[in-house]
Amino acid sequence: FLMMAFSYLVPKLEDKIENRRIQSAIKSGKVSAGNYNDYDDEYYEAVKEQFEAMGFTNITLVDLDDSGILFWNNGDVEAISIDGKYDFTSSDYFSPDATVIIKYH
Repeated sequence: FLMMAFSYLVPKLEDKIENRRIQSAIKSGKVSAGNYNDYDDEYYEAVKEQFEAMGFTNITLVDLDDSGILFWNNGDVEAISIDGKYDFTSSDYFSPDATVIIKYH
């Protein structure tokens, strides 16, 4: 019985801790961009608009200038970094003025 109760209560406690962390980040004005994989091969202008809608204000677009070679990828996002971090997840929170760099084909 104790094992069943423990296996039920631990995830609930972890959820409460995570929810408090998220609420704290939101209250301090930080925003989440989701998972970096969500933007692979998306059109760069749509991704820029999504980041603006999330509240990011310091967004730079970098054209890799290779669309002539890879014409089927024209405008597709290659990589995104937020404050130099390329592998951000939905549990990462950033200042709205963090440097966002969107590299695209």
